[in-house]
Amino acid sequence: MNRKTPQILSSGLIFAGIVAAGILLAGCQPTPLDLNKQSATDVPQEEGAISALNMTYSPDTLTVRPGATILFTNRDVADHSITSDDGNSFDTGLIAQDGIGEFTAPTIPGTYPYHCTSHPTMRGTLIVE
Repeated sequence: MNRKTPQILSSGLIFAGIVAAGILLAGCQPTPLDLNKQSATDVPQEEGAISALNMTYSPDTLTVRPGATILFTNRDVADHSITSDDGNSFDTGLIAQDGIGEFTAPTIPGTYPYHCTSHPTMRGTLIVE
């Protein structure tokens, strides 16, 4: 047997150990925090948040300031939207299960009834004052 064979064998084992350790350490890296991800709890108090669950909006009536940003969280299994009854004032489009959308309240004070485009019996009211 050649004298270089044990050296090559031990070098190969060391290299394999280093590679295995690197793979293990790479798997232990923490997941980076997504600072841009929003949740309903991130909404400032003067703004608003609405959620959908069990085919209802909660709250079903919300009062906000003109131009407020309102977060919509769909906690239901079906897709839902928040669409003003006039069709022009605001519309989130359909939001999938566990999805989050947002819309801007109208700048003109008033009462704005809204509904879900997929489920017209889901109704709510946005009051802008």
